[in-house]
Amino acid sequence: TRAGGDYGLVEAYVVATDFDNELVDYAKQRATRPYVIPRRPYTTKEWSNLKLVKYVLTGKEPALQFTVVP
Repeated sequence: TRAGGDYGLVEAYVVATDFDNELVDYAKQRATRPYVIPRRPYTTKEWSNLKLVKYVLTGKEPALQFTVVP
């Protein structure tokens, strides 16, 4: 709702301690969605702004370390 139907403004994150290679490959291939900008002139675009983020408990400051999966 906040993006006004423009999914190009949306970022999505999946955060976990680890991702297997099969899931990473699946996300790269399938995590895209076509959408239409709801303003004239109507334009069809493709959304693909999904990021997989791994985290590690460090046991010191900072307590968590994040890494984006390439």
